[in-house]
Amino acid sequence: MNLTRTAILIFVFVLGVSPADAQTKEGEALNKGTIKQQFDYIINESNSYKEYKVIEKPKLQKLKSNVADSLNLVHAQLSETQDRVKSQNEEVAALQADLDKANNDLSEVVSQRDSIEFFGKQMDKATYKSIMWSIIGGLLALLLFFIFRFWRSNAITKETKEALLRTQEDFDGYKKRTLTKEQQIMRRLQDEINKNLP
Repeated sequence: MNLTRTAILIFVFVLGVSPADAQTKEGEALNKGTIKQQFDYIINESNSYKEYKVIEKPKLQKLKSNVADSLNLVHAQLSETQDRVKSQNEEVAALQADLDKANNDLSEVVSQRDSIEFFGKQMDKATYKSIMWSIIGGLLALLLFFIFRFWRSNAITKETKEALLRTQEDFDGYKKRTLTKEQQIMRRLQDEINKNLP
């Protein structure tokens, strides 16, 4: 009696589990599977009549709903992707504009760095350096010329002062000699005058 009772319980358990298990598999196939898996499930589980497949309406409506949901999801994702692409294109365009502006600013800065304003005109640094070194060279040449002229003039002035000093000394010597001669002549004259006086 126990054996029959156990067999009945097992049979009831198998019958009770099987429809539930079948419904669970059906629910999983139609709810969780991909569209291809759902179509495969519908085709495999449908009845055949001659060369036709007979599909239950609830399963077909469920498949139709799932396909529509999937298409709506794909459309939503596509729309979202298009919006994201449009946003990214706008961002890329803005970044490109910023990059172009930065490149222009960089070119201007490099141009300003490589040039100098000289008498209100932008001039290349190499040309500016050439002009400045030419001016410095010219001024240095003039300085050397004037130093030479000063040195030469100074030497001539020294020689002239020395010659003047010698001439002055000669003149002073001549003056002394002349004064001495004049005094001697005056004494003689006085002596003669004194001799001739009665």
